[in-house]
Amino acid sequence: MSQNDVLDGKAHAHAGDVQKHIFYIHGYDPRGPAIYYRYFQEAATHFATREGRDLTLTRRTKTSPVSDGWTMAAHRDGQSTRIQYEVLRWDDAVRKIWARQPRAGLPLVALRIWHKFRQNGILAVLHKEARASYRSIVVQGLFAPLFAIGLLALVGVVFLLGFGLAKLFHLPDWSLWVLPLLTLAIAWPVWRALQKWLNLAWVTRGLSFVSQFSRGDIHAPQAHWRAFGERIWAIQQADNCDEIIVVAHSLGALMAVRALGHWRQLAKADGKTRRPLKFVTLGQSLPLYTLQKSDDEFACVLAEIAACADIEWLDVTSGSDPASSCGLNPLAGLPGEPTLQRQSPDFHNTLSPEHFRKIRARPIDFHFQYLKATDSAEGFDYLRMICAPVVRKMDHPA
Repeated sequence: MSQNDVLDGKAHAHAGDVQKHIFYIHGYDPRGPAIYYRYFQEAATHFATREGRDLTLTRRTKTSPVSDGWTMAAHRDGQSTRIQYEVLRWDDAVRKIWARQPRAGLPLVALRIWHKFRQNGILAVLHKEARASYRSIVVQGLFAPLFAIGLLALVGVVFLLGFGLAKLFHLPDWSLWVLPLLTLAIAWPVWRALQKWLNLAWVTRGLSFVSQFSRGDIHAPQAHWRAFGERIWAIQQADNCDEIIVVAHSLGALMAVRALGHWRQLAKADGKTRRPLKFVTLGQSLPLYTLQKSDDEFACVLAEIAACADIEWLDVTSGSDPASSCGLNPLAGLPGEPTLQRQSPDFHNTLSPEHFRKIRARPIDFHFQYLKATDSAEGFDYLRMICAPVVRKMDHPA
């Protein structure tokens, strides 16, 4: 199936209803699947209205020990598509790591990450091929020290201003500190507002996870990705659906690669032929991990996944997404940098000008736009992609 077929739903489905199973692996997010169900509901409602489809969505329920899920049925022109949507969860592991990083210490963490990425040459690569990611990391790392320097300079200027006013109007000595203290009082909410606007805490935590995970400084959620691989294999063995898609958003791509590596081991051991899996990465940050060159095992697994004939991989990452690796090849850092199908979501074309300006002003909204509704009937749309009809292909050995 071609890239455009996947994104635009132009392939011809075989006769009868289409059965799909979507495995969604979330990013470095402690919130759990409820927020993703809400995103899905909102996108489905908008998609159904815009596309003239009749959609039926069930409630979210626990699907397996490692997942929550729901079912959606889409109908149009006599064609029915039934989708079992399953969120593979590792939010419990995220929360444990998250709790060990006090918010007050994040500016120092961001500075260390910026320094490390500059030392090992990653910033130079990002500056050349992923400017939005480069700017994000630099802002994360230098925001706190530059803010502190600017604040100290401002307090100094204000103090001199107060000194001059005190001399001019013969004010008491204590009045010298009124303006500096007022400046410091105003600086705190400004600091908090800028942190929230730039989403410094969330992005810094994600970058910290990437850095610590690659060095082995934190306990890897191995039990999760093994369970994910086994769950995908179990559904594939049942062979009761026409298409299985593994979708990974953001840092969930790290977990997905590991999960698919385990799935491939299970497939090899079984020896039977199975229908190929579709693998879709959205706003991924894989090069931020692999370019650190500190996890050779992961690099080997990634190369195997990219070369596997039973995995059809499509990457959808915006060159303007500051929380991703932007225009970098997801396989950057691997020998020869193998190629794979890639697609820009072109948010500037699929969203109204007002909507696009809004998400550009909020980096976290931009990063989650992959999962949300678009304003156009053309181009990339998450619901259109997963509702697209499929063509049954010949099975190939895993």
